[in-house]
Amino acid sequence: MRVKVLGCGNLLSYDEGVGIHAVRILREGMPPPEVELVEMGKPGVDFLQILKDCEGLIIIDAMAQGEKPPGTVHRFQVKAKNMEKVLGNTIHGFNLVVPLKILYRGSKLPSIIMLAVEIKERTLFGVGLSAEVKTGLEYLLDMVWHELSLLLSE
Repeated sequence: MRVKVLGCGNLLSYDEGVGIHAVRILREGMPPPEVELVEMGKPGVDFLQILKDCEGLIIIDAMAQGEKPPGTVHRFQVKAKNMEKVLGNTIHGFNLVVPLKILYRGSKLPSIIMLAVEIKERTLFGVGLSAEVKTGLEYLLDMVWHELSLLLSE
C-alpha cells in the first residue's frame, strides 16, 4: 500500500506550523519506503498531484476551535459524506475539499485520517511551538506511527 502523510502549515506562523514540524520529525524516524512524507504550506490544486497513486492518506493540521485545551489531538476519519465538515474544522483542511472532490468524483476515496492539534496562538508569528502544542505533538506522532502500522498491514 502506498501511504502519504501530509503536514499542513506555515513554520512562520508559530503553532499553525504544527503539521510541518510533525512531518520533519517523522522523517527522522525513517519511515518505511511505502510512506511518503509531504510538507504543504497551503494545500490547493497541487494537492491533486500529491494524491496521485495514494491508497492511504494521513493529514496533519492545526485546529483553532477553542473548544478543547491547546495541545488536544483530534482524530477524524474522512469520508465522502463528512469531508467538508471534518476538513473544515482545521486551519488548512478546507483547501483540500475541492481537490478531493475533483479527483475522486464518483470513485472511492482512499483511506483518509485527519489528525489535528488544537493550537494556543493563531495570531503570533515566528518559528516554534507553544509548550502545550509541543506536548500534543508528541502524542500526535505516536498516533501517526500507529495509523501507519494499521494502514500498511491492510
